[in-house]
Amino acid sequence: MSSPGGLVISGLGMVSNLGFTVEATCAAQRTGVVRRHPLLDYVAYDESTLEAPVSGAPIRGFTDGFIQAGAWVRLGLAALEDLVRYGHLPDRNARAFWSKTGLAWVLPALQFERFLWPEPEVPALLERHCGALLADLAQLSLHMIPGGFFTSGPMGVAAAMRRAEALLAEGTLERVIILGTDSWMDPLSMG
Repeated sequence: MSSPGGLVISGLGMVSNLGFTVEATCAAQRTGVVRRHPLLDYVAYDESTLEAPVSGAPIRGFTDGFIQAGAWVRLGLAALEDLVRYGHLPDRNARAFWSKTGLAWVLPALQFERFLWPEPEVPALLERHCGALLADLAQLSLHMIPGGFFTSGPMGVAAAMRRAEALLAEGTLERVIILGTDSWMDPLSMG
């Protein structure tokens, strides 16, 4: 929803290595909890010690076995479900509500060097393996906004917010969910 002063954030949903809900994640952050673990399958090389352990923050037991689009959809679905719960949004039966809701999805920069996705096929791959799958799993009648995949990493949030603001000003949508997912824990990113 927009206001005279700009966009209004009216709900949150979150999944992280600190918790599977927005409350759990925020509470852990406030208390200073850090959940970094040695990544047993990876080592770095250092001149003085030769091998040095690599630490990371995997979401253990949640994204295990999922990489790239699979991890993004799994994280996105859980964050979306948490948003519906925490934001007190209507369930999937409220078709009028969800039909006026757009989705903007912020993803990592999809460089060929990191993901090995052929650049000309990226939009179709994202729609098939992320957008359509998320909509099917969520069972919500929301839809991707035009050009709704923002594949420029952290800069994508600002671009998604600008696009959402424009769509809200046009009156074509009543609300836009900005979903962000990424993981650096897949073998191609770590390699």
